[in-house]
Amino acid sequence: MDRYSIIRGKKYKKPIDWKGKKKKCLQISVKIMESVYYFVYFFINVDFWVMNNRLNIAWDKKLNELMEQYSFRCGNTSARANLGDYVIWIENYPYAAFTCMEPPISGRPKRATILKAYKKLTMDQCNYDKP
Repeated sequence: MDRYSIIRGKKYKKPIDWKGKKKKCLQISVKIMESVYYFVYFFINVDFWVMNNRLNIAWDKKLNELMEQYSFRCGNTSARANLGDYVIWIENYPYAAFTCMEPPISGRPKRATILKAYKKLTMDQCNYDKP
């Protein structure tokens, strides 16, 4: 026992071992802050309130994977872009943008993924006019 715990008459508690836990706590706090940011952003921007298609979680995950691996290549029309082997509808932002045309996959990605994909599309210098 520690001499201070003997003097106080209490059981000694070991200090918290923060090895590796600080990084995990910071990662969790960053995720929380990011989710709060997106909640406020989508609450303020009325354009994101109504979407044309239903949410498709599988397409959301696949679009995120494709965006990590490839960059957008613009097709011969301004309404479609290629991302790997997929043809993606990029018009009508944010209501129906980033839905899959080829192969046909119904649904849309999450609102945060649509925003992320739009930023990537503009960084890839596709011929796309800002709304």
